[in-house]
Amino acid sequence: MQKHTKILLYLALGLTPILTSLAHAQTDLARADFDGNRKVDIQDFLAFAAAFGKTSSEEGFDSRMDFNGDNTVNIQDFLAFVAVFGQSVELKDLADYPVGVSLQTKYLTDDTRVSIVKKTFSSITGGWEMKPKPISTGPGTYNWRRADALVDFAEANNMQVHGHTLLWHNAVPTWMENFSGDDAAFEAAIKEYITTVVQRYRGRVVSWDVVNEGIDGTGKVRDNLFSQRMGNDYIARLFQYAREADPDVLLFYNDYGTSQPWARAKRAGMLNMLDDFQTRGIPIDGVGLQMHISYKSPDISAIRETIDEIVRRGLKLHISELDIRINPDGDLSEPTQERLELQKKRVIEIVTAFHQVPEAQRFGITIWGIADPDTWLIQAGRSQGRPEWPLLFDDHLQPKPAYDGFIEALQNRGH
Repeated sequence: MQKHTKILLYLALGLTPILTSLAHAQTDLARADFDGNRKVDIQDFLAFAAAFGKTSSEEGFDSRMDFNGDNTVNIQDFLAFVAVFGQSVELKDLADYPVGVSLQTKYLTDDTRVSIVKKTFSSITGGWEMKPKPISTGPGTYNWRRADALVDFAEANNMQVHGHTLLWHNAVPTWMENFSGDDAAFEAAIKEYITTVVQRYRGRVVSWDVVNEGIDGTGKVRDNLFSQRMGNDYIARLFQYAREADPDVLLFYNDYGTSQPWARAKRAGMLNMLDDFQTRGIPIDGVGLQMHISYKSPDISAIRETIDEIVRRGLKLHISELDIRINPDGDLSEPTQERLELQKKRVIEIVTAFHQVPEAQRFGITIWGIADPDTWLIQAGRSQGRPEWPLLFDDHLQPKPAYDGFIEALQNRGH
């Protein structure tokens, strides 16, 4: 080993504990993984040492190692490299868009889950805490405790927050259901609610799902409390109220099943609504496709078709609630390697389709839960009593082949 390489190695070993806390502020972790093995290790160090001292005019100069861009691989670049030496490259380090996870406050006291979230993801979506039912305790009265806890956690860990959701027919506070005033008073109360919530988190929440699942299976506005009290154009007015409350926040419409064979009418209804909004100048920035799918349905061509329709309208795309069932027919009592590999293949298909969206329209991909035991399919009884394993981490909180598939799709972009 050359003398300067030994000196750099000794310095690296001594400085790493000091600089690790500054890693993400100083260095692109994925960039420092020169050999692409998902860890900044001794092989990367030896490659860096071989280029140390080189300028852009010399043979052997490698621009990947010139972290500060001054055309020389020097001591500043060495300090940047040391800051991430020994660390693993995770999903958020490889992606040039937010990779998110739905999170509930009950998991904030679970050290293992918190560690997974902090290492793996760059964005969080409230799984329940930012919906109307837990926040709004009465007209003009609010319980911010759990929503604040999620936003505080995200800010403490340099993560963005996607707000989910301002209104959803399945998370209606009791006072809204029992509201005794006339329809105009009801709408005024809803506007006050939206204004208060959006303004509270202005500058802290980058985006909101304004309405969740507002179109029914026939393609019409869903018959619910809000359409009954405010009329079928209520969705447009809610987007306007949200924009008035925060001119800078991104506003999304979020829905499920729009690529399923049974949902052609629903997808057409959603697209017609988007066209109407754009014609009338209703403020909308993007669409969330929930992507609760299985390893075998819907076909990836149908998913791409839906994505293309959103892209064609110039809107941002959020794969907003991704999970992939491997037991939709109930034929498994435990996951098999074959199904886990098919789940991995499905992840690769979805992530690859997302990468074909123009960069400016890629809002992000959010996984709907941390680990398999946390899935809403089990907790909300939506698996019909069948066991299910739809997420990236298993029952033991270890990464699954699906996680590796996400990594592979990120590493193979453009290949």
